[in-house]
Amino acid sequence: MAAVVVGGAAVWRPWESGGSGPADDGAVLAAADRVYPVLSDPYGDRYNAKLSPTLIRQREAFRQRVAEVLQRHLPPTTAVAISEATFGDYRITADGREYRVGLNLDTVRVAKHPPKGVVHLVPDMSVDPYTPWCRPPDKREKDLGCVDGPLPGGGAVAVYFPARTDLPAAGVGTTGPSAVFRYRDAQVGLTAFAHPESRALPPITGDQWLAVVRDPSFLELVDYWRAHPTIKGHGW
Repeated sequence: MAAVVVGGAAVWRPWESGGSGPADDGAVLAAADRVYPVLSDPYGDRYNAKLSPTLIRQREAFRQRVAEVLQRHLPPTTAVAISEATFGDYRITADGREYRVGLNLDTVRVAKHPPKGVVHLVPDMSVDPYTPWCRPPDKREKDLGCVDGPLPGGGAVAVYFPARTDLPAAGVGTTGPSAVFRYRDAQVGLTAFAHPESRALPPITGDQWLAVVRDPSFLELVDYWRAHPTIKGHGW
């Protein structure tokens, strides 16, 4: 069963029997410190129907643990929830506003055999979007701040965020703190988006977001996804 918020109240919804989703080893993560609410979505059943009951249980346990890591590093006044719709859709509520958080996990794809005549140039790591450290100020967008740090076990991650609080109203899709990085053979993206109505940016600092993605518990979840990629299902 899952805690699902319907009409502002949390209710318990039984797991739906899935379709012919891919089989897995059935390993389910340990429970989070508490149950984080799952916000109902009109497309939630459509996505879940494509997964087996085992994959649904694995995915729900995974998402509860992601919510736990987010809550751990954000201010106590913020509340973390999970959207029922897709694998990587979360919500953070602060100061009466709800902000969307997107988690994207994918495999790093490298062209081993480029087409005949195509030469792979050595990338300029100062502008490469997957540069593990912050790009120099003159190599990134104006008014974009950055903090970075090493990852446990090697590598590094950079978090970019709006560097000023007096920026013009954010547009739809405008982001707050965002981290896109490579970890082992995974491509990881974690982004907080502006409030769709007021266009306010989420009250999250770059240092707080950096603490999330550098948390060993978060990276253990990335490793779990690497071992169980089918829990992602369709969409983020």
